[in-house]
Amino acid sequence: MAQDVEMRTVSGEGQGRTYAVISTAAAGKYMDLEKLIAEGHDVNEADERGLTAAHQAAFYRRHEALGELIRLGANLNAQDNDGWTPLMTAASTGDSVIVQQLLDGNAHPLIQSKERYMAHSYAKFGQYPELAHRIANVALERAIALADFFSIFYLLEDGADVNTQTLPGATALIVAAHAGQTEVVRRLLTVPNIHPDFQEKDGWTALMFAAYSGNVDIVYMLLDHGIDLGVQNVQGMTALDVAKQFNQAEVAHILEQRSVQVMQYQAHAAAERAREEVAAQEYAHQAYLHAQAEAQAAAQRQTEEQLAQQQAAQQAQRANAAHKSNNAGAGTSAAGPNTAKAAPTEPAKKSSFFGW
Repeated sequence: MAQDVEMRTVSGEGQGRTYAVISTAAAGKYMDLEKLIAEGHDVNEADERGLTAAHQAAFYRRHEALGELIRLGANLNAQDNDGWTPLMTAASTGDSVIVQQLLDGNAHPLIQSKERYMAHSYAKFGQYPELAHRIANVALERAIALADFFSIFYLLEDGADVNTQTLPGATALIVAAHAGQTEVVRRLLTVPNIHPDFQEKDGWTALMFAAYSGNVDIVYMLLDHGIDLGVQNVQGMTALDVAKQFNQAEVAHILEQRSVQVMQYQAHAAAERAREEVAAQEYAHQAYLHAQAEAQAAAQRQTEEQLAQQQAAQQAQRANAAHKSNNAGAGTSAAGPNTAKAAPTEPAKKSSFFGW
């Protein structure tokens, strides 16, 4: 899509035509727009490419100009020659402020270009994933409100949140159940992370709407998906109550049977949990006793080791004392008492070697 904007004239009947509103919006001269409209210019004038002032304000990110165009009644869903709307243009630029202005001004996010893409796709192509997700969820809200199931699945495949709710709180599943769209419900229940128990503003769930209309197939599908039978609407009614009140005997019978099964299952599960808790408590008690016994045995071993160490120390002390005593006795016996007198020695004789 050609997005460049310039002051252009298109010849017609020999006279040049100026796109004053378009060029003024593109330039951001928002204060001049009201005067131009008052002078008779068309707020929705389009050039030869089908571009309007709203397209150009979105492309050039002229927030004030776009706000003024919205106030003056500009068509925010006008499509150019390629099928692009101002919202697609804003999405491609990644300007979240412009996008919000357009959405608040009732720009339609479900419109497709000639390439069969919606606005959120152009945000995705422009590498603006958060903006793409935001636009897709708004588009999904619109699709849900319109019961446009083709667009719903188109958007879900593109990453929109399956649990998106409209202002009255309806989800795609609630709308499909209310409309009796069995195959749509079947497909929606295969979408990851779907929450079948979501409630709209009056507290009604998809199961309640199916019970109200007596759609047995949808009731079975929702039950097989594990929907909560105990959910109540603002009047305190469950799906079973709804079926009874609106004389849907077959659905009421199905829900009663399932309620009994659920209660039996819950009772069995509760008993099993109780047994597991008792077993866990017994195991914990036995583990406690075992730990106590181990602690006592360890304490006993420690006491015995300390006693053995004390006895060994005492024996060592006694042995050392005995050794010292024995050594002292042996020394006294070897020397004996020094009481004997020394024997007299003979006087030395002089040597006669020298003739003395």
